[in-house]
Amino acid sequence: MIQLFKNLITKFRNFYVIRQYPGLKQLIKYLIVANAVSLFDFSAYVLLTEISSFFLKHYLITNLITMAFASLIRFFLHRQWTFRAYGGRLHLELAKFTLLTTVSIAISELVLLCSIEFLSASNIIAKLTAMAISSLIPFIGSKYWIFKQPNKPHDKQINTQLKP
Repeated sequence: MIQLFKNLITKFRNFYVIRQYPGLKQLIKYLIVANAVSLFDFSAYVLLTEISSFFLKHYLITNLITMAFASLIRFFLHRQWTFRAYGGRLHLELAKFTLLTTVSIAISELVLLCSIEFLSASNIIAKLTAMAISSLIPFIGSKYWIFKQPNKPHDKQINTQLKP
């Protein structure tokens, strides 16, 4: 089973489009992490609201708890695997990620509140809608702001060659 997984990873790495466009590889890795962590967030939210009337009654607090925990997992997976952002910038990256996550959670809370209170949507449909809407910004914020990689020397050469 492990050998099968290793073979799949090797085939993925050697796929022409992935080698030709490393940004696509990064996007695919981002989507894998984001979807896995979103599944965790959604499952934890549903589990808590279905087994406890307290969590159902206080659905915004439940959403905040599950999103905050999922966001920590997401940060470390993206830092280590998706963007491979190694180095001494952990505190700054975590601060930026926290700010981006706070905006995302605020959007999610607002959508959840409006969906349940004003549109009378079911708890689960409201959570799915909130997740979809609040997840539009994080990839761009993560790639170009939080885990931004310095330009490589060959990138500068290409850019200077193109200038008149």
